[in-house]
Amino acid sequence: PLFRSSGWEVEEGSVFDDSFVADVGPSEEPDGKLGLKCSSLTFRSVGGGVVSREIIVGNIRSALIKRPGGEFAFDPLPSAMAKYFQIDHAKGAVDAGQRKTISISFHPDDNCLDSDFISASTLLTLRGEKVQQYRVVFRGIVKSPLLNLN
Repeated sequence: PLFRSSGWEVEEGSVFDDSFVADVGPSEEPDGKLGLKCSSLTFRSVGGGVVSREIIVGNIRSALIKRPGGEFAFDPLPSAMAKYFQIDHAKGAVDAGQRKTISISFHPDDNCLDSDFISASTLLTLRGEKVQQYRVVFRGIVKSPLLNLN
């Protein structure tokens, strides 16, 4: 999982597009400013196409402890980065024992140069028995398609 704590689990889901190279790395290192756990998702677009990834937010059901469901929310991205990264279902509720799939897409434009990274960071807030926050960093890169001269 990207994050697992106090009744919640957040993990990488299946991929919609093959033009990425997996580079999801949960970090136990706290985020310097806020002391938050941090994870990143890297999107690699070949030739400037849209790349989508999924993450799954789950609310863990326990046979020992009766837990209510909870809510999750991603903070809005800064407007300069929102044109590159789109989060579908950025807010929602998850019943105990259930999971919700969230799609995140990278939409490079013509200004994205080959091998330049576009980065955006947001907070993921999980509200259940207690409130937890995690920093999620989205990194997008555009690669030129390989040419076959044969």
